[in-house]
Amino acid sequence: SPTTRIFVGKLAFTLTPLEVQQYFEAFGTVTDCYMPKDYYTGQSRGIAFVTFDAPSAVDQIMQSTHVIGGREVAVDRAAPRREGPPGAPPTAAYGAAAYGSYGYPSPYGSYGYDATYASPGPVRPQFAVAGYAPY
Repeated sequence: SPTTRIFVGKLAFTLTPLEVQQYFEAFGTVTDCYMPKDYYTGQSRGIAFVTFDAPSAVDQIMQSTHVIGGREVAVDRAAPRREGPPGAPPTAAYGAAAYGSYGYPSPYGSYGYDATYASPGPVRPQFAVAGYAPY
């Protein structure tokens, strides 16, 4: 199905969502402009997701290169959001938070991970090492 959302990368860190939205409004009606921030610093990550009311705006945008704030930016069609496991909140869509919950098995064990390493205490070697017996 045609997408109404684009991904914009290589944005200057000083740009605001309003400036990005104003640039892309020349191509169609912008319904949302989201610029994620770094979790620790709170500063822009230099990317944005812009949503339009019609797929024709996205088609028009993909026809040329774009310069915002004096910098050429990378623009691509955004992939639709992946749905998470049944009953999971949208934020846990196949992320690390989904492991061990929502019906998914823990990733430990199937990769030879010994529960000994998950708990505090002395770590025993898996193989015979000078002075230590294997378990």
